[in-house]
Amino acid sequence: MSIAEKLEEAVLAYLYGDGEEDPGAIVIEAAADPEADAWLAGLGDELRVYKSAVGAAPDGSDALARLAALREEITRYREREGATERAPSNVISLAARRREKRRTYSFVATFAALAAGILVAVVALQGGPEAPVLRPTVAQAQRWVDELEPGGFGFSGDGPTARDRGFLLGVVGDLSAPHADGTGANAEELAAAGDIALIALLGLDYDRDPAAALQHANAGCAALLKDATEAAECELGRLDYQRKRDAQLKPPEAPR
Repeated sequence: MSIAEKLEEAVLAYLYGDGEEDPGAIVIEAAADPEADAWLAGLGDELRVYKSAVGAAPDGSDALARLAALREEITRYREREGATERAPSNVISLAARRREKRRTYSFVATFAALAAGILVAVVALQGGPEAPVLRPTVAQAQRWVDELEPGGFGFSGDGPTARDRGFLLGVVGDLSAPHADGTGANAEELAAAGDIALIALLGLDYDRDPAAALQHANAGCAALLKDATEAAECELGRLDYQRKRDAQLKPPEAPR
């Protein structure tokens, strides 16, 4: 299940904000979204696994408490107002602009990436069933990079935006990762990953060596970008890549 990106950002900012966020706009937006309930339930499950993985007690989580209260308010709002249409998009947009000024969102994006990594590690350690590994071919990856910036990066001298860097890091991570059967990335994949890593690092003070660029790129957004806001935008770019990858490489549904 998925929800609108602005709503997703607003929910995460509320859960991990400074306590001054008004959940009213989120309640109105989520009440009109038929997929919000399932998404919020899944988020709660992920947060509980994350807490368990880091040895924290889920019962003491402020985020989980806020999430439970938020879901309850959404239910009450539906019962009270009978919301059937999505609220105007500017409701969340106004809240988003306020959050950007306070830069509370940067922590949220970093947490989301960290939690995702821990969830994968927990499943592997527990020996649970593995989901199908979605991995682009070199040709697909190069096509997505070209689609990201058809004219090519580097002509302005500044390199990609922080969000585009995150997208490129997602590509690099997949191409250079081991395959599902445990074999490492092949020479073609590693060469392509190194070239794309060089693009991701354009405009930053790093050596122009593909092998070194690959190592730096796989260190992640926070290691490459010291500014918290840029690192958060970079993490969003990684999510952009993952959504594109999962949408285009999604296994076909079994015939009914």
